[in-house]
Amino acid sequence: MKIAIIGSRGIPAHYGGFETFTAFLARGLFGKGHEITVVNDRNHPPDPGKFPGIRIINSRFSKEKNPVLFYRDSIRRVRDDNHVVLVCGVGGAFFYGTKRGRKVPIVTNVDGLEHLRGKYTRIKKLYVRFAQKAAWRKSDAIVCDASGIAEYWKKAFHTPESGVFVIRYGVEIPPEVNRKIPEDIPVEKNDYYLVVSRFVPENHLQEIVSGYQLSGTKKKLVVTGDPDGSGYSLKLIASASDEIIFTGGIYEHEKLTALRQHAFSYIHGHSVGGTNPSLLESMAVSGICICHDNIFNRETTGDGQLYFKSPEALSAVIKSLESAGGETIAALKRNAMDTVINNFQWERIVDSYDQLFRNICHEH
Repeated sequence: MKIAIIGSRGIPAHYGGFETFTAFLARGLFGKGHEITVVNDRNHPPDPGKFPGIRIINSRFSKEKNPVLFYRDSIRRVRDDNHVVLVCGVGGAFFYGTKRGRKVPIVTNVDGLEHLRGKYTRIKKLYVRFAQKAAWRKSDAIVCDASGIAEYWKKAFHTPESGVFVIRYGVEIPPEVNRKIPEDIPVEKNDYYLVVSRFVPENHLQEIVSGYQLSGTKKKLVVTGDPDGSGYSLKLIASASDEIIFTGGIYEHEKLTALRQHAFSYIHGHSVGGTNPSLLESMAVSGICICHDNIFNRETTGDGQLYFKSPEALSAVIKSLESAGGETIAALKRNAMDTVINNFQWERIVDSYDQLFRNICHEH
């Protein structure tokens, strides 16, 4: 089959979840004998040497600056010479055309509950809701990376079970080598809690900082992510101290992996997405995870980690974890790795998409 993947900023992955997803899926499907095309952001230079055999073309537009035009241009570039198109996100649904009126089936990976993101303006949230409705009407299949997202789509749009598929996100288990903690971050092994997050309210960073402070722990808190200059970010940065370290954004994968590997625990506050890549990457190094208590995080961790809903609850979890015995610590680490191995391997995810595309093309 000829398969096009659009909607991410492109490959190689430099930004986030959709880009990593595109990279692994493109390679995996190519390995199964398919012809793969990926549309990159205009500002994302391709590196064909890393993706031999995969066709990479650039849109005329930037997803960050002109997302609507980026989606429209990307769809126009691939819709006539492929057997199926996978769209990452709902932003391009207005340009799909009708299911009966087009030759190529379109599958939409809908991401999380984007209309609940605190950083979005009221107008942007409204656009997302209309785009969701358009994706529901015009897609040949809706793919969600978590059951909680699928349930939202079924209820919000009265979508039949047959039209919504749950295919999880994947994660690569890094080699077991003893990486060194970055020298510019003054922490030692097992002596800090780690947070990797954007500075947005739905990721509950303020609650994490407050809960950490309430706990009275002697371990440090390392927060990795780029402040965006908002009032929310400035308030958080003001809490920096010798115990709370804001590192700024860290984009070298090995550096982040080292921080995850040596943290006493990873604290995850995300609440509006589906399967979160950062949470999976901590689980993939057998990290103990303290998660905001919501259906997405419980599904991802298989109810096998620790959870909080308030600063007070987080404080209690920290105190309990630090007083736990070796068997409890070992069980939490083992649960994290077992969950990744059993549910989030890229090979299994690629197989699921391959089967979905074959079925849709056969029916179309």
